[in-house]
Amino acid sequence: MATIVVALTQVDVGAVIGFAGVTLPQLMDQSSDDLQFNTSESPLFGSMMFVGALLGSLTVSVPMVKLGQRVTLLLSLPISLASWIILATAPTNWVVLLVRFFQGITTSYITNSSSTYVAELSHCKIRGRLMSTLNLSRQIGILLY
Repeated sequence: MATIVVALTQVDVGAVIGFAGVTLPQLMDQSSDDLQFNTSESPLFGSMMFVGALLGSLTVSVPMVKLGQRVTLLLSLPISLASWIILATAPTNWVVLLVRFFQGITTSYITNSSSTYVAELSHCKIRGRLMSTLNLSRQIGILLY
């Protein structure tokens, strides 16, 4: 049961990864009245999430050791939800880029803590199958977005 719940968090991770591929062409449309990215901002939009994920991967070990995997995961989820809400209402381009950076951090926190959590909870005979559901859920999140 815990694996199913944790796998649903990976759908969010996949949506964060797939978001740039779907949204960037719309942000580059100069005929739109919404936010518009120029050619120098568009690479940042695609890569800020990965820069944040790099920083998140470097720092996630501290809360995972001090708080545990489950608590780290539970603290990351509201932050991820808040980042989606801020992203939907972002008034300027720099806010969008900053939110993408924080989405990368939370993505790294969710990915690392959820995989460790499932690995520790699962029996050794089914650990591989349960771990593969995390990757499958992440791919579904990419496709759904």
